[in-house]
Amino acid sequence: MVKNWFIADTHFDHGNIIKYCRRPFVNSRELEMMAMADAGKLDPRQVRISRESVDWMNTVMIDNINARAGRDDILWHGGDAFWGNDFRRARELRDRINCQNINLIWGNHDEPTFRPLFSEAYQQILITVEKQQIFLNHLPCRTWYDPHKTYMLYGHVHQLYAEEDRLGDKMTLDIGVDGHDYFAAAHSREMLDRAVNSTGNVQTRRYHFAG
Repeated sequence: MVKNWFIADTHFDHGNIIKYCRRPFVNSRELEMMAMADAGKLDPRQVRISRESVDWMNTVMIDNINARAGRDDILWHGGDAFWGNDFRRARELRDRINCQNINLIWGNHDEPTFRPLFSEAYQQILITVEKQQIFLNHLPCRTWYDPHKTYMLYGHVHQLYAEEDRLGDKMTLDIGVDGHDYFAAAHSREMLDRAVNSTGNVQTRRYHFAG
């Protein structure tokens, strides 16, 4: 059976996203420099993320996608897929993802010339998965309310509203990788129900640092 998976904000090949979002793909020197920047002892612009760390991030996210989304499944990407405008490089990364059906919701960092890398591309869309309506947009709709219980899945803000989503009743969910251990978020109605309606503390990220 074909499964629908949801993901956003991968920012493949974006070194600074590791720094901005404190993604766990850093070596000990980079970690030290980020700590110095946080303490005001170093200009954050001087923190440089190595090519090796960026490749590590790319590989982990691609491996995680491949571990869940099958070749014939549908992967809904909620935007900000690749960084930069090098089509050949983006093509190389896309070719490492086994899933053949990736639909993009345009994000603010998505390069228009990368459109051929995706099966379909939308500004926003309403879909149905196992009789559950799901509205996808790159941007969060913070006043979202639908008496018909439509879920609103989004990205862009890198878990800024994660606690509000989990403790509130908005039926909204940030599907960005930063809140899902760099995996695709869900594939079934049951998993979506659990994610959207969960309560308690925001999921704690697991940090592992290279030496």
